[in-house]
Amino acid sequence: MASSTPLQRIRSTGLLVTLAGSLCLGASPRAAAADTLIDIVDGVVIPGPQRDAPGSEHFLAWDGDVNTRTFSTNSGTQAAPQRTLLDLEPGGHLLSRIRINDVADNDNNGRMQQITVRLTTDIDADLSTRTYTDVTSLMVLSLPDDAPTAPNVNVTGATVEHLDTLHDGFYSLTFDPVPDVTGIEFEWANEGFFRHWTIREIEAHAAPTEDPDLLVASVVNLELPGADTILIRLRNGGQSQNLNISNVEITGGTQQGSFSSVQFPGQLTPGGVGTVEVDFDPGNTLGDFEGILTISSDDPSDPEKTITINVTRPEPPIPTGDTLIDIVAGLVAPGPGRTANNPPENAFDGDVGTHTFMTESDTQTAPQHTYLDLDDGLHNLSRIRINDVAGNDNNGRMLRIVIRVTTDTNPDLADRTYNDVTNMAVQKFDGDAEPLPNVIITGNSIEHLDTLHDGFYSITFDPVPNATSIEIEWENEGPFKHWNVREIEAYSGTASGPAVRITDISYNAFADSISISWESKDGNLYNLRSETDLPNSPTANWPIVGANQDIVATPPENTITFARPGDLTRFYVVECFPAPPVAVFSENFDAAVALPPGWTTGINPTDTGSTAWEFGIPSGVGPGAANSPPNCAATNLGGAYGADSDIYLRTPAIDLTSASGATLNFAQWVDIEARFDFGQIRLLDADAAEAEIAVLDMTIDGEDPADWESYSKKLPTPALGKNVRFEFRLNTDDFDPDPFAGWYLDNVIVTVP
Repeated sequence: MASSTPLQRIRSTGLLVTLAGSLCLGASPRAAAADTLIDIVDGVVIPGPQRDAPGSEHFLAWDGDVNTRTFSTNSGTQAAPQRTLLDLEPGGHLLSRIRINDVADNDNNGRMQQITVRLTTDIDADLSTRTYTDVTSLMVLSLPDDAPTAPNVNVTGATVEHLDTLHDGFYSLTFDPVPDVTGIEFEWANEGFFRHWTIREIEAHAAPTEDPDLLVASVVNLELPGADTILIRLRNGGQSQNLNISNVEITGGTQQGSFSSVQFPGQLTPGGVGTVEVDFDPGNTLGDFEGILTISSDDPSDPEKTITINVTRPEPPIPTGDTLIDIVAGLVAPGPGRTANNPPENAFDGDVGTHTFMTESDTQTAPQHTYLDLDDGLHNLSRIRINDVAGNDNNGRMLRIVIRVTTDTNPDLADRTYNDVTNMAVQKFDGDAEPLPNVIITGNSIEHLDTLHDGFYSITFDPVPNATSIEIEWENEGPFKHWNVREIEAYSGTASGPAVRITDISYNAFADSISISWESKDGNLYNLRSETDLPNSPTANWPIVGANQDIVATPPENTITFARPGDLTRFYVVECFPAPPVAVFSENFDAAVALPPGWTTGINPTDTGSTAWEFGIPSGVGPGAANSPPNCAATNLGGAYGADSDIYLRTPAIDLTSASGATLNFAQWVDIEARFDFGQIRLLDADAAEAEIAVLDMTIDGEDPADWESYSKKLPTPALGKNVRFEFRLNTDDFDPDPFAGWYLDNVIVTVP
């Protein structure tokens, strides 16, 4: 079996801080007076008539007052996307910026979904027949007099996709200046039922007269999982002069030491775009980081501009599905292991009354080294759960714990070569203490700040494949150095799949071939990988041996035979991973607009007949489109559901007679009155007069959905070995104060295992 050194952190190749990614940009240092406001003299909205209610006249539509409105459709408009066409005052305008007031969540409208910006130089009297062209190098900024922060967006080409659930206020869209502009086209959509008023105010601005002109966001907010390279977008807004950048450096910030190695372009041509590269490395620290970047250039109005870079490094997600590993032996250096009343089989059982291998009671030497031997097998070690009992027997708080792991198999634990773990964090899993200990993490060392902590907590780190044992170096502040760490548990992560037990490796001299056998289980696939050395990388990166990939399990054992390679030394590893699920049933409702074959609908005695399950293209109050167009299933496809409804939709019989496990998956769009009306999902026995096996979900409801959602539910054991049907039922009460669109279903899939 192969072993390898611990995984190392992989440095990414750059996070581009532009609007091709999600970010929030703050106020640009460029003065608002640097550009010129252009009058917008006319407008039209397609589809639908312009909104011309009192207080919404066009000469007030761009005055900076959030109580006025742009040209938008009437209140009940549901068509999307909208096209807003705006005519500029006579003259050729060097358009470079549009200032917009995007009011989200207004009058039952949801957030702005997207805006596409196009410009025209045509002078055709009919705005809708002009030829409009996408803008280029689109950016979103918050300039003076705009809202404090710009909305959180993705930008792709000329389209701004909004990510905020709510944004209320002005922000600026800048782009490569376009000469002789006569009009603007906005194509936009929001996610609510009604499509009016989402854009309230629009202003057009001519390019600045300053030349050269450095355009850059003054605040960059990011969330990163670890070390990365941040690239910050720059633009020369000037039209004739090159912008010369003489220096860019980190000049401040509360965690400026986490930012380094700044690279920048020396010159930007007129209208040119470039990037500043900043390396970010938080070490093992979580939380918020701030760095101040200063850019020196020949921008005449602002030769030194500062950018505040705010990076949040969140706690890594808590892994699921890890497996407790047996710790079969231990050794403490210096000093003998404490063994009285503490046999090793009880040392790691989760009982705070038992103890790990520790020194004798009067030990005063520090630090201690505790070596823990793991049971045989391939362990993808990713977590240690520890019980740190402070203040016990005149011992003070735990001062420090250092974690190392080895893949050595030397019989003497202390003689093995141990390596530091990486990306270590302290996290709370089920069963751990509340709260977690107060700590500082540096590299693979945890410094404890608590004056007292009694209970379990978990230390996670980058998975170490093929781990054989653990070294914990620790010390506490009291006169005696024993018993501070009472309990330790080791866990194997799932990143490299479950461990594989090799049962036989043999060589056939006559055939000059090698055979490898291992224990196998249903539902797994296997790869055979090999290397001529033990590289400093996971075994998952080793090359596949020949065609020995995705090997299907043949329980209880698999055996493969292959020609002996010509290398003098070669290492092999059998990699195990779950076989991907197989769909045993699938329906997307696209083949017909009527009831699909095998599906059934029905009503219950209390139903009033005001609601029915229907199939086809959604229209009216529901989602704008099926999850996978064109068709879906819905309760009243084109309108709201009615009161006193009790209707069901059932699938055909689905064969699970040989399944060892199964999962129901589908997409749903739910607009059902909360607490009073609800959807239900029942599991029925197709061979026993539709007898109920289980209720998978009793109360599906929710109002004002943002989008289609994915639903997934593992089926209970009683469903296996049967032919089953799924029933989707809508129940509503006798009171319906507001219309609700109902329950929409698409892409119903059942997978095994």
